[in-house]
Amino acid sequence: MKIKYINFLVTIFIGVAFLLPSANAATITLDGKANAGWYDQNLSESYLNIFYDNDQKWTYNGSNLLWENYEAMILDLSDDYIGDKNSGGTYLGEYTINSGGDVFSSSPNTPIYKSIFLTAGNYNISLADYSETYNRKGYSGEDAWTDYVQIFGGNINVAFGDGGITYSTENEAYQVYSSLIIPINITESTELKFYLNDWNSLDNIGKVTLDIQPVPEPATLLLLGSGMAAIATRRKFRRKENHK
Repeated sequence: MKIKYINFLVTIFIGVAFLLPSANAATITLDGKANAGWYDQNLSESYLNIFYDNDQKWTYNGSNLLWENYEAMILDLSDDYIGDKNSGGTYLGEYTINSGGDVFSSSPNTPIYKSIFLTAGNYNISLADYSETYNRKGYSGEDAWTDYVQIFGGNINVAFGDGGITYSTENEAYQVYSSLIIPINITESTELKFYLNDWNSLDNIGKVTLDIQPVPEPATLLLLGSGMAAIATRRKFRRKENHK
């Protein structure tokens, strides 16, 4: 084999090798209930608070749940009381619920967020092709579909989408978010955390899946381009030699 052919093959192999990024790709799926919580709360475990105006009437402390599930809680509160209003129940008035994660799950004290470990580098975050969308107010029957995700860790604090906008159908939300790409630069290897930023997670339905893909460095693309140019040049000279 001639030296020029060896050099040609080495160029191609180097270009392909460097195209394979050292940063790691990942996929993460967030459940609308288990992985949602309000940003000013502690996201390290699930929580449930019931308010009247700004007055906290009841809070979950890890072991004092009065109901078996979300539906049973709403049924109990339908008369604006916790418990029986005729025998010592707690009056609420027009209450609001502030929750994070799913306190009614088998593991209610797990972190609200999901996390992945990523090495330093550039990444693109996008909606997975097979992702669903989630409804922020699903149990109330309202149309509030979205794929809004909060992302933080290390030097990163960004959002995938706009938390102030929801859509009337699952498909409409999917069409909007499927074209969204969020670029991030991680300056050093870190645990990147993902959660759904929502005031009351217990009324959510659905889930969302994100793809996190590394972006090749410019030097990688240059090497690949050199390899492709070498292929094109070699083919050009072969065609000339064949026509002599």
